[in-house]
Amino acid sequence: MGNQFSSFDDYERYAQDPKSALQLALEYIKEHEKDLDPRNPNLAVVRVHARNLLIQAIARSTKEAAERSPPTLQALTQDTAGSLLNLDEETRSFWKNYVDIRDKANISEPGESYDFIIVGAGTAGCVLARELIKKIKRISILVLEAGPCDAQINDKIHAPFDASALWGTSGCDWGYRTQVQKMKGTVDPNRTVTNPSFAFPRGKVWGGSSSTNAMIYMRGQRHEYDKWAAQGREYHEIWNWGKCLEAFKETESNARPEPDAAFQSLHGFDGLLHVQDSNNGIYTVMQDVIDTAKKLNIPENIDFNGSTQNGVGKYQVTMKDGRRWSFADGYLNDALKNKIEAHSKPIGDLQSGKYVAVLNGVNVKSESRVTRILWGKNKGPNGEAIAMGVEYIYQGEKYKVHLNPDGELLLSAGAINSPQILMLSGIGPTAQLQNAEIKTNIEVLVDLPVGRNLWDHPLCTVTASIDRPTMQTDLHAWSNGPEVAIFHKGEEHGKIPDKAHFDNEKPDIQHSCSASIFDQSIANPPDPKVAPFSGDGFTLAPVLNIPESIGWLELKSDNPIDPPKIFVNYYDKPSDLYRMMSAVKLARKLIRSMNPSLNAKELGFKDKYGHWQSGNEMTDEEYENYIRAKTYTSFHPCGTTKMAPREKGGVVDHHLRVYGTKHLRVVDASIFPEIPSGNLNAPTGMVAWRASTFIIEEYKKRTGLQ
Repeated sequence: MGNQFSSFDDYERYAQDPKSALQLALEYIKEHEKDLDPRNPNLAVVRVHARNLLIQAIARSTKEAAERSPPTLQALTQDTAGSLLNLDEETRSFWKNYVDIRDKANISEPGESYDFIIVGAGTAGCVLARELIKKIKRISILVLEAGPCDAQINDKIHAPFDASALWGTSGCDWGYRTQVQKMKGTVDPNRTVTNPSFAFPRGKVWGGSSSTNAMIYMRGQRHEYDKWAAQGREYHEIWNWGKCLEAFKETESNARPEPDAAFQSLHGFDGLLHVQDSNNGIYTVMQDVIDTAKKLNIPENIDFNGSTQNGVGKYQVTMKDGRRWSFADGYLNDALKNKIEAHSKPIGDLQSGKYVAVLNGVNVKSESRVTRILWGKNKGPNGEAIAMGVEYIYQGEKYKVHLNPDGELLLSAGAINSPQILMLSGIGPTAQLQNAEIKTNIEVLVDLPVGRNLWDHPLCTVTASIDRPTMQTDLHAWSNGPEVAIFHKGEEHGKIPDKAHFDNEKPDIQHSCSASIFDQSIANPPDPKVAPFSGDGFTLAPVLNIPESIGWLELKSDNPIDPPKIFVNYYDKPSDLYRMMSAVKLARKLIRSMNPSLNAKELGFKDKYGHWQSGNEMTDEEYENYIRAKTYTSFHPCGTTKMAPREKGGVVDHHLRVYGTKHLRVVDASIFPEIPSGNLNAPTGMVAWRASTFIIEEYKKRTGLQ
């Protein structure tokens, strides 16, 4: 039977007799259905011809259809076919399983279509593309990335020491800034204080922020993921710690030499994200930090991703052989190695009988900025908005690309861009979408709290000079910058933490320590009369890992090119300010406690680089002024399309499906219900890997694939 369906001419010959063509189609499917993927070229063409033949038969059977020239696909449904033709049960089954399901595509415009459209080639998008193409046979995937291929700026991206040079560049950073915010003071509520605006780097390149970050591999703490799972039984089944740990291990390829049994039980060694200890050791001054911290009764920790996170120790980093290793290096590149296959697809009018070869595989379109989601004209059975594709801009021109009927749109554009795309597409707060002040008039399809629940890790800097070689005078090309960390519990009244805080196994402060200077008011003073610091210096950067203050996003306008307004809302809650204050005080104590021979001296508190301290001791109000002025982002935004029950402020459900829609999910850090205590690259990859498992399962179930 297969040879009879080997060419287009064969189909045309059979099509002369609708009855025999339908019979041949049924026999062919009976014979080959168990062995064929629904997108097999032969079966695909059989579907198209059988559908067209049935449509033609219906048209001949009714006055209404006869008046159409040609009959429109949308006007013909399964029920119409059943009522107008004397179809036996076998034919009805054929229509339902092989014809009508394709008719529901409702693709109103010609152009490309894919089984999966992934918006964003960042951490999550790279994982999704690879997992889907490797685990589902013969599918087509389009990845739309607003930035360039990482090879375009290979030198800076893959040289670990040069990460900061990537921030603020138009080539691979979105160039966002936060909004200035005024609020009541924490120490003195009768005083108005200001959180200044600062740069908010987000990766716009293959690999996303995994191509521009500091390469720190950190997962967070078990109890934080248990909170995700505690939102309901269905959440527990997918997001309990055991499932999350499985995903962390599946994505990780850890190169630690001679790991002990405890390390082996908690880490992966066969994943595609390479993780290693520092390639050639750390700066001597960083070892001095570790030694001093231990003298202050801070316990040593050789694995921050082990059973406990508290203590002082060395970071592991996402590098291989001293070179950055992003999720694009590991996952997207592997996806692009997949074998390319082809199947036939009709083009033009349904009656044309013309076909085009469609390649199955992963297609990445760089510098293609998605502006909005395309929706079907009809609603789902429960009134859902049905995602049909996206509109995007490439080289100044607008294009549209559509989903195949069983496909899905996966938003993986990150915690800023995913909510912006949703809001521009009619999914979000009515107050934002219909706002006279910013002149938005976007039709509200689903009112959801998109853009709320913006979490981030505030980072403050404490700088010191030292008589040791640092990056200023002895550049280590393999160094990622922050090489050492200290995790401890913050003191909630702003006092210096003690041993109880150091031993607490649920720390909320992370000091990122680097043999370089983060503070630009010291490295590049704004006053031209003050020369930049040119000696050897290092940074202790306390990070508030479990903040209580939560920010939000707003649309600036309904123009998709306008960046959204970012309100980080740092230190809105007094406990945040006081815990950060305690961490800054500890950092200063550590500097003063270093071996006197190192001549470590703090910078920027009471000198030409800053006058924040008026007397011998710094007051709490002066600490607040210093902290607010010296705080900026750790580059860890998340939570803006929260995964939670809808009645509890959720935007997506436990399977990351956007409420009130069909064929649409968000898969990136924006779905985090709460922020993990640590760097977010690894958790984002974990979420994408977990999501891929149920996306694949559901797709196979819908299509009957094995």
